Amino acid sequence: MSEQEWLRLARKVRYKATELAMVAGISLRTLERHFRSQHGVTVSNWLKTMRMREAARRVCAGDRVKNVALDLGYKQLSHFSREFKRTYGAPPTRIASARAKQVPEGLAQRNMRKNPAKKF
Repeated sequence: MSEQEWLRLARKVRYKATELAMVAGISLRTLERHFRSQHGVTVSNWLKTMRMREAARRVCAGDRVKNVALDLGYKQLSHFSREFKRTYGAPPTRIASARAKQVPEGLAQRNMRKNPAKKF
């Protein structure tokens, strides 16, 4: 199975290793051996990495942090925030608020024509 297929299945089972093995039709131990030999990491580490990449993508895209956490299978927003900060060095709310404070490019271009000396 390609990495894209594994990722599609991982999303479907909300990044749970036992459920991933079940939908793939293999034992958890076989899945663990496969990931160790093919990807060089444990299946749980691979799932955590893929889950955090999806979280970062969605937070940067403007999705609400709470919705991202729930959609990715976190039962507690605090656990999601802790994992996100551990992975990326900043809590998801800081990234979301930094993104919200950015001036849209079209607006910045329009304002630069009116006031070329003004800095954003």
